[in-house]
Amino acid sequence: MAKPDAPSPQNKQQPKLFQQLRLLQSKELKSFNQFLRSPYFNTNPTLVTLFQLLQPHYPNFHTSQLQELKQQLFPDASPTKINQAFSDLGKLVYRFLEVHALFSNPLLQHQATTLVLWQRDSYPALEKYIQKQAPQPPATHPEHYLDTFLCLEKGYFHPNRIDHQETADLLPSLTQHLDAFFIAKKLKFLCDQAAITFTFEDAFPITPLDQAILQAAPQYAAAEHPYIFLLHHLWQALHLTPNVSPFYQALAIFKTHNESLPKVERAFLLTKLILLGNHHQRRHQPALDSLLDLYRYGDQEQLLVSHNKITSATLLNLTSVGAHAQHFEWTASCIQKYAPLLPPEHATEVPQLARAILAFHQGNFRAAIDQLQGITKKSTHLRIRIHTLYLRCLLLLHLEENNQLDTLKDTVKNFKAVIKRNKKLSADNKTALLNFAQVVLQLAKTATEGWPPHRLHSLKADIEHTDRLVCRPWLRRLLP
Repeated sequence: MAKPDAPSPQNKQQPKLFQQLRLLQSKELKSFNQFLRSPYFNTNPTLVTLFQLLQPHYPNFHTSQLQELKQQLFPDASPTKINQAFSDLGKLVYRFLEVHALFSNPLLQHQATTLVLWQRDSYPALEKYIQKQAPQPPATHPEHYLDTFLCLEKGYFHPNRIDHQETADLLPSLTQHLDAFFIAKKLKFLCDQAAITFTFEDAFPITPLDQAILQAAPQYAAAEHPYIFLLHHLWQALHLTPNVSPFYQALAIFKTHNESLPKVERAFLLTKLILLGNHHQRRHQPALDSLLDLYRYGDQEQLLVSHNKITSATLLNLTSVGAHAQHFEWTASCIQKYAPLLPPEHATEVPQLARAILAFHQGNFRAAIDQLQGITKKSTHLRIRIHTLYLRCLLLLHLEENNQLDTLKDTVKNFKAVIKRNKKLSADNKTALLNFAQVVLQLAKTATEGWPPHRLHSLKADIEHTDRLVCRPWLRRLLP
């Protein structure tokens, strides 16, 4: 994993307050100003003035502003007083964000209210609140169970409860919601484990507790427990990846229940279904249509972006699927829309690679090659993808013009060297890529010779029977 850039000496000298103020979003600055003026939270007018002086510089605070601040606000103050003011304002930033989180999160509000009523020995009010506010089925996320459990728990352990029969009646409901919360959370992590195993072949052991969770999950029906029901089917689809049927089952359940799920859970489930769709579309053409639908749904519902960022893998895979399905206009609009949201280190090469992928599927191979040749800095994890696409473009250009054989020979030689040097590729993946390069060269030579029958027969046999070979269906389609 790449190490983050070391902070510059200038950034190291910046006071902690500057970092704390950057936690605020620009739209929250006005509210924070009002918050500071509330005597309940702040009785020090100096902090209001300090923020007013800093606000125009947000978020590009600079150490050079410190001396000016001290002269304007603390001309005769000691360093201790200045540091205390900075510290107090920073603490109020955290308090403002805490209050904001409380009022924007119903679960935290329920927990706070039940805690207050429980601490103040107001059992009748607590019991009434629990009956009114405890979430009702269907349970669409893990916090649904946790919220219900925490509400019931406060009533169960309340010191003023003296009806033992009522206490006993509460116990089954308490344990059921606690079990359901644990099963939902555990299933989510099991899905992540299965996805990692599926992608990177890093197997996780299934513990006896995992086995118990997987055996208990089918008892939770879709009507009342859609979240657990969906997670269990998703795990089966990830665990049984050679079989495409569980993928379609999980996809159908997602389409039925996705609208009732919180955005963060929909994004999690969508990511895993896309992972499966990418795998199955190589062998099942209908899976490509399903995968395209998932990407379009994620684009429409803004589920492909997290914290205003998109990963390079998401944008490139979206481009490949959209272009392969010949939805060229939508794909081009996605590249334009999401390119500014890429991490800074990928802001140039990934959009160029995406545009090359789009041009390749549109049949404009020279435009694709121009984009690829314009990528001067190739990240390690993108290098194979760039070289593979370049080789495919050259081959198709040669099949059209019959004048790229020498360039192809040199490119194949360089491609093989890149593959052999790559320490992150598994031995199987290296073999599949090296075989691909060899078949590409054989195909180009056979085409140059006019497809003689004996060479064509040998080429077909190599494509069909080579054990490990990337792009096999694509190579097969190029034969006459």
